Amino acid sequence: MKNKILVISAHRGSTSWQRMLKSLNSDKEFEVSEFYSFNDNDYRTTDPVKRILIRIKTFIFFPLKIFFKSKKYFSSFSKIIVVTSPFFLPYIVLRKLYNKQIIVLYNDLYPNALEAKKIIRQGGIISKFIKRMNSYSFERASNSIFINEALLEYCLNNYKTLTNYKIINVPAHSNSNLDNSIEKNYSKIDLIYSGTLGYLHDPRLLIKYLYKNKINSKLKFTFITSGVRKLDFEKEINKNFSKEINEKKIELLNPLDDKIWEKVMLKSHIGIVFQDQNANDVLFPSKVASMLVSGQAILAITSKSSYLGKLIINNDLGWVAENFENLELAFDELSSIKLLKKKIKNAYLYGINNFSYEKIYSKWKEILLAK
Repeated sequence: MKNKILVISAHRGSTSWQRMLKSLNSDKEFEVSEFYSFNDNDYRTTDPVKRILIRIKTFIFFPLKIFFKSKKYFSSFSKIIVVTSPFFLPYIVLRKLYNKQIIVLYNDLYPNALEAKKIIRQGGIISKFIKRMNSYSFERASNSIFINEALLEYCLNNYKTLTNYKIINVPAHSNSNLDNSIEKNYSKIDLIYSGTLGYLHDPRLLIKYLYKNKINSKLKFTFITSGVRKLDFEKEINKNFSKEINEKKIELLNPLDDKIWEKVMLKSHIGIVFQDQNANDVLFPSKVASMLVSGQAILAITSKSSYLGKLIINNDLGWVAENFENLELAFDELSSIKLLKKKIKNAYLYGINNFSYEKIYSKWKEILLAK
């Protein structure tokens, strides 16, 4: 008899962990279903009206949908995975289904993420209320899953109710072509940004560098973006770098088909990460896992003291730039093919040892089969 698993998240997307959980359907021991508010196409829209509608669906109608859904529907599942998307979702599900085995996946840390975005006041009434919801969720969940040590350490230091927990890294996009992912053509160095441009992703330092420095003829920048800052970012690039776009030194793209995207990732040498320094350890960009496994050195524009910054520095996976001088030095160094190859090799090996699809898959399978 198959173990029936339900994944509850506002966003039915194509993130690596969601694809991995859905792939459990190919395992004879599992049957995975999803309960969601909006899909990946909705999430990637740049239409401001549609984005408002998504928020209304997520923060009003989706909770009501869960609340009024018959308990009989949920009773057929042996385990339920609920994601902090939106932040109050675990609390609602645990309140409604108090007798079920519920696993909570903490992708981001709240209220910290909302405080970093300046949506709520640090230490204010809303912040304290969210912390009380967290305490209840930690106490009631059969397992709390964190995607890195920084998120777990913070919660252990701040919540006495956290007991049953485990770290499971974000999985890379797939296991395809792992043996070939560091065999790249170095006649041109491809730098790629692939992901959301949200409130905690700040591209201004890179734009400042590109504006003040002529792009080396051996460099090619590709920006595959979505999110609330996409339109403003592309407007600024088009306005100031039309010549570079015509010369194919800069390319602006919408999200790609998965298979095409994987090929682009495998071809690229350096993955760019924008992480606002206010974010620090509030979130971990999930695309980093796929960058590493694709054999990309990481150029992270973030704080050196952040979890991501320390990860890159301590394992020599690329460069961390928290100011303009750091970024200039990084671009001076990345033009050295010998140094670039070294960092690519380090990144690739670290990626397959810590974020490979198979390793993460086996950890989730172990959690879901546990009695």
